Amino acid sequence: MNLPTVVLACSRCPNDTRNPIIDVHGGLCRLCQQFDHHYNPADLVREREFVQDLRGTGAGRHDAMVGVSGGKDSTAALAQVIELGFTPLAFTLDTGYYPAHIVPRARAAGRQAGRGPRNHRPSAARAA
Repeated sequence: MNLPTVVLACSRCPNDTRNPIIDVHGGLCRLCQQFDHHYNPADLVREREFVQDLRGTGAGRHDAMVGVSGGKDSTAALAQVIELGFTPLAFTLDTGYYPAHIVPRARAAGRQAGRGPRNHRPSAARAA
């Protein structure tokens, strides 16, 4: 593979021209340009209102589900959902292929947040 001699980086995101499908024009990669072209703040407002209308719809139980691995991203997502006023169920789909530390770490994150967690292992994974 021939890497470009001059690497152009997007001024907004981590993309640069070392990735063969990325091109940068005017300081922005094509993906950021497409985002700017199609982004409509009114859509975001409508989506947020729709999601917020779901709060409290869990008949006294859970009104959201959050997949949790116990890593920083999913733990932050769980915290954000709680902060938004939801009562989420934290869950992990144990496919049988995760490293040994993932499921216990996910359980710990859910317990710490007071939201579960539930660990589900699909029947195909149990049979393996």
